[in-house]
Amino acid sequence: MSSPGSVDMIPEATAPILLGLPVEIRLEIYRHLLSSKYIKRKIPYDDSMFETIYYNYDFHKAILRINCQVHQEATDVFYRENLFVCFTISSPEFRLFLRGSENVLFLSHSDSMRHFGGCAMDIIHHCPERWTSTSFLLVNDQLPNLLRTLRAYSQQLDQSLAKGPFSVRLFEDFGRWSTETQPRSFPVPTRIQSLLEPFELLYGVESLDIKGAVDEDYKQSVIRSATQQEPTVAEIITAASAIKNRGDEAFRETQYNLALSLYTSALRDFQVNRHCFEYTGSLTTGEFSQMSTAHAVRSFPIRLHLCLAAALVKVCEYKRAIDHAKMALKQIVTREAPPEEWEGFEISADEIGRALFWIGMAQKGLGDFPSAKSSFRLALKYHPEELMEESGRLEAGLE
Repeated sequence: MSSPGSVDMIPEATAPILLGLPVEIRLEIYRHLLSSKYIKRKIPYDDSMFETIYYNYDFHKAILRINCQVHQEATDVFYRENLFVCFTISSPEFRLFLRGSENVLFLSHSDSMRHFGGCAMDIIHHCPERWTSTSFLLVNDQLPNLLRTLRAYSQQLDQSLAKGPFSVRLFEDFGRWSTETQPRSFPVPTRIQSLLEPFELLYGVESLDIKGAVDEDYKQSVIRSATQQEPTVAEIITAASAIKNRGDEAFRETQYNLALSLYTSALRDFQVNRHCFEYTGSLTTGEFSQMSTAHAVRSFPIRLHLCLAAALVKVCEYKRAIDHAKMALKQIVTREAPPEEWEGFEISADEIGRALFWIGMAQKGLGDFPSAKSSFRLALKYHPEELMEESGRLEAGLE
C-alpha cells in the first residue's frame, strides 16, 4: 500500500490559486479530497464471491502534485485524520486466527508492513520461544478490537499469549502532528490517548515498554493498568454497572446519545471479560446483591440490552433497537450457556415485557404497524405495570 507521499511533483510555474485561500479553508479542502472510509467489497474466491470490508482511500492524489507547500499541508492532514498502527506478533496460531477473524479490520498483513512509512505507532508483541513473526497494518480505531481479540483468544486457548511483553513506539513525526492542534496546557494530546488507552483493556501483561514523547505520569498509568491482575467477577460487574448507572442517569435527563454511548461502553467492558468468569460466590453490593455470580453474569447483559434498545429507539435507530431487544430475549430463554448461568435462574416477566415493548416501539418507528400492534399486545400479556398504560395507548392509536 502506497502512502500519499509517493507522488511526483508537477513542475511549478506560478503559485497555485489554492495557496491564496485562508489556511482553514485549505485544510477543509484537503480533508474532503483525502477522505477515507470503510467499504464493503465482493471478492472472487474459488469460483464464488465473498464479502469483506476494506479501509478505502477515496482521495484525489493529483492535489498532492500541485506544489511542495500544498503537498506538505495535505499529507499532514492525511496523517492527522488517519492514525496507522503496525502490530507485529510471533504466534503462528494467533496470526492464522487473526487473518480469519471478523472482529478486526486490517489494511494488510505481511512482513513488509514493518516498513510502511506512515505509522503513528509500532507494536511488537513478544512470545517466548517463537522466532517467526508477521506484521498487521490497521487504523487505530481497530486497535481496541485487536487487543480484546488477543485477550479473549488467550483466555480460551493460550493463557500465556496476552501476558507476553509488549514494546510500543510512538513515532516522532506523529508527535509533531498530534501536538500542533492541541493547546500546550494539555499534558496528553487526545490523539495519543486514542493510541494508548486500548492497552488498558489488557491484564496481567508481563511488561509494557512505551517509547516516544508521552507524558510520564500518563504512560505509567497505562502500564499499571495493563500489568495489573485479572479482575474478579464482582469487580467486573461492579465496574460495568457503574457505567450503566451513569447511562441510566443520562437517559432520565433525555441525553439519549450520551446514554447510548455509556450503555455501549458498559456492554463492551463486560464482554471483554466474559471468558474469565469463575462461577463462585455471590455479589454483595449493587443491584445484583445476593444473586449468585453465574446468575448475575446472565442477568447483567439482559438489562444492558434492554437499556440499549430503549436508547436506540429514542435516537431513531430502530433496526438496531430490535436487534438488542431480541438479544435480551435470547439471553432470557437460551440454554446454550454453561448450566450454572440458567439453572434456577428466574425469568422476569417484566424484562420479557420490556423487550417486547421496545420491539413494538421500533416497529412503529419503522412504519410496520401490524407487527408493532402484535408486539404491544404480547408485551401486555406479561403485565409489566409501568408499560401497561403506555402500551395500551399506543396500541389503541394503531387501530
